[in-house]
Amino acid sequence: MPSYPAATAPIALGRAARHRPTRQRAATIQKMLLVVTLLALVAGVGLSGHGLTGFPPIADLSASPAPPETTGPAGPPEPTGPPEPTTPPASTPPTTAPPAPAKPPATDPSTPKPESAGKAIHVAIDRATSVATVEIYEGDKLVGSFSGYGGAPESPSLIGKYRVTAHLGTVHTTLYKSELGHDFYLNDFLQFKGNYGFHAYKINDQTAEVEPGATHGCIALPADAAQELYHWADIGTTVESAYQ
Repeated sequence: MPSYPAATAPIALGRAARHRPTRQRAATIQKMLLVVTLLALVAGVGLSGHGLTGFPPIADLSASPAPPETTGPAGPPEPTGPPEPTTPPASTPPTTAPPAPAKPPATDPSTPKPESAGKAIHVAIDRATSVATVEIYEGDKLVGSFSGYGGAPESPSLIGKYRVTAHLGTVHTTLYKSELGHDFYLNDFLQFKGNYGFHAYKINDQTAEVEPGATHGCIALPADAAQELYHWADIGTTVESAYQ
């Protein structure tokens, strides 16, 4: 039997003992890799396709719904602009016409105005001579008296009660043309009815001469008296005329 050095065998055994666990770990790792490979195959192909049963199905992660989005706390509502203006409905005109305004009563030219209240003209005409006496009153007070002419017997003056209706200024008359052959101007004509009124003595339109005398119904006065009466009397002043 050969002899070996005493130290050789123990050294070799010690190295083998040190390598044995390393081989066991490698085998374990290979088994784990096999298991992982099998699990990967099962996940990719499905257990039923390989005839394996008894394992719960593996969910398809590709079809999983996406988790709901999380949002923070709701903030204040966004401000909105002012509301659009609305057009009011068009007003419907009334179907019934408004009542017509009442017409004012017709003005009677013989009605005195307030400023003429209390003024009055009294005329007395002598029937034989056509001489007329004119007196003017303010209330009961006699404030003026004039002498002139009234209408001739064939063209008498008006009698009764009237009122002044207009201040006509100078009037051109043709009443005398048929008998005298020319016309006349009548200054300060104060009308109290139609063509009747007070005026200054007639003036010849050809010679400009003043011709006093009986009239065709008016009351003729000297120029200064006619002018004073014309400016004193108001529209509505009372006129009373009578023959004596």
